[in-house]
Amino acid sequence: MRKTLHLIAPLVAGLAASMTLHAQTPDWMFALEGAYIGRFEMPDASGVKDKATWDARLDGRRNLQENGFVLQWMVEREGGVEETLTTWHWEDEHVCETSIVSGRPSEECWLVAGQTDHAVILRRGGEFGGTAMLFERTVERLPGQLRITDRHNDGSGKWAFAQGYVFEEVKPDAGKD
Repeated sequence: MRKTLHLIAPLVAGLAASMTLHAQTPDWMFALEGAYIGRFEMPDASGVKDKATWDARLDGRRNLQENGFVLQWMVEREGGVEETLTTWHWEDEHVCETSIVSGRPSEECWLVAGQTDHAVILRRGGEFGGTAMLFERTVERLPGQLRITDRHNDGSGKWAFAQGYVFEEVKPDAGKD
């Protein structure tokens, strides 16, 4: 009996740590894990069409602390591929996004404003172009697809589309060894 307890104790401790770990990271964040290809959209500055689009890719991996993800964003623009690296991590009931801006880390934290089985709405305050704004990000996971949409509100009560990604999940080849 003592031998059995000696063998089971590490398994129970590992399971408890695993359960605590998953309680820290909300389920919706796991949609960020994997490889996706699709498009990046922004309002068309020329006014010719509603949205300007570019090819895009997202690769997401769990971070080492197991409380978030490291995301590599790539958008193919006219001048070449623009690559950005961000981290999203769960901290005190907030999603904090860290990126490098002008050679320094910049962190923005979002509150969870709403959640369904397949989507989460994040909100934060900030400023854009010298104007105070409310920002909203929707992360929506559909079968085989990930959508991330950013909108803003300048206090008028109207939400305006700022940018968005529509990604299809990249499935690994089943025939590869």
